[in-house]
Amino acid sequence: MFTQTCPRCQGKGKVIGRKCHVCKSIKIIPGIEEFTLKIKPGTASNSELRYTNMGDERMIGAPSDIVF
Repeated sequence: MFTQTCPRCQGKGKVIGRKCHVCKSIKIIPGIEEFTLKIKPGTASNSELRYTNMGDERMIGAPSDIVF
């Protein structure tokens, strides 16, 4: 589960002067996405796998990273 920018108001919280009915002016909504982890053979057990900008949306700045 992750958060994403509201597709209706594009993260503004309002649509033509009214409160956005999709995100209720929170500007982000929950979502679910599946992806496949690709782990190369021989990768050490304590290795850090980072998926840049694949995490939750933020109100300011880029989306967070997912780290395994």
